[in-house]
Amino acid sequence: MRRALVFLGPSTVGLIGAGNMGRGMAASLARANTRVIQYDSDAFSLQKSVEQAPGLIYSATSVADVCERIDGGTVVVSVSGEAAERAVFFAADGILEQARKGSVILGCGTMTPSFAKEIHAALAEQGLRFLDAPVSGGPEGAANGTLTIMVGGGKETFEASCEVMDTLGSRSVHLGGPGAGAAAKLVNQLLTASNALAASEALALARAMGIDSQDSLRTLLSTLETSWGNSTMLQRSGGIVAEALDGSKDPVEALAVISKAPLRNFAKDLDFVLAAADEAGLHLPTAVAARSVVSRAESADLGAMDWAYVTEMHKTDDLQQP
Repeated sequence: MRRALVFLGPSTVGLIGAGNMGRGMAASLARANTRVIQYDSDAFSLQKSVEQAPGLIYSATSVADVCERIDGGTVVVSVSGEAAERAVFFAADGILEQARKGSVILGCGTMTPSFAKEIHAALAEQGLRFLDAPVSGGPEGAANGTLTIMVGGGKETFEASCEVMDTLGSRSVHLGGPGAGAAAKLVNQLLTASNALAASEALALARAMGIDSQDSLRTLLSTLETSWGNSTMLQRSGGIVAEALDGSKDPVEALAVISKAPLRNFAKDLDFVLAAADEAGLHLPTAVAARSVVSRAESADLGAMDWAYVTEMHKTDDLQQP
């Protein structure tokens, strides 16, 4: 159950990252009357975030500047990829060297459990409290404050961070010690990519067999809502495809729009999944297949597209096995 939020005055939270997720998080924090000190190396993205709530969202000049201005409070890190994470945490002006003892750091990006444990250990030596707290819900969930937050780390630190997490999401769950949140997120990403790939094949087959009008596809999706084969990704991708079949333009053109949750974002996530599987001695053929689709999309300069676009790729040679 979501906890009630009570603010006697603006609290202050640091936020590293102003991409699609970071901007949404900043907006959610600002709606809760939280002062946000935000940094991103991309000045344009940072300015766009600040403009969402002038007087509550403030720009910082560096990670070190964020750490100084939140003065031992909470810093949320929402950057993409291990290289970016390492810079934020371990560079000379990063969190490890600059955050004040006692600060709470929420790592909301996707990472491997082993990397999460590395961060936990390094920050603990400096008296910093870290939670691997990756999120699910995409840019929409970040903007609406409805993310699901999967948390690994100390229980006391989790409890101390509930106010911030309840502002960012509708559900935050403590799953265990260091790395547990990261592990849960990789499970989530494997399921998301697998369901998205299966949905793309199902939708391509449906259209090839004549269910290729907006009304007929929407009827199929409604029929499948109570099916064991239904999934969030089927309904999401199917809804996007159905919208593209309204007759106003060619469906391929209608689907070829830049997504806020593009295929290329799954490249690193699936790499993390496969790395974790390799460490565990597992072979995951569905993960391998999904990663191959993403690679082929990127090779065809389609990495910015949504998973829904993959329904069109099945009609081409882009996804054929070599």
